[in-house]
Amino acid sequence: MRETLIRKLKQKKRSINRYIRTYFVTKLSQRLFMNKYFAVSDIFFFTLLPVILIGVLNN
Repeated sequence: MRETLIRKLKQKKRSINRYIRTYFVTKLSQRLFMNKYFAVSDIFFFTLLPVILIGVLNN
């Protein structure tokens, strides 16, 4: 039981990391085109990210 829980947590963590990585890669490529708009979305992202992470960790 405990083993499967740990495995699930690791998979969850991995998928979250992958999502964040792809997010930042697309972010950087987009920033080359539209600077000002994405500065605004960055602020939203960095304020929301801790909230999302805390929510995920508590589940």
